[in-house]
Amino acid sequence: MNWVFLKKYCELSGESRDSFNSKRKRGLVAQGKHYRKATDGRIWVNIKEMEEWVEK
Repeated sequence: MNWVFLKKYCELSGESRDSFNSKRKRGLVAQGKHYRKATDGRIWVNIKEMEEWVEK
């Protein structure tokens, strides 16, 4: 499973919601690749893509 809710991603990575949302707003992570916003408004994060982003 590559996609998890933002809350679970924060628990696994230790990153705060504010930190992740700051990355989103600054365009450091890409919608559709690193995260997706579902029709219900919840954020899903692709763990595999975020791990690759960190390694760069």
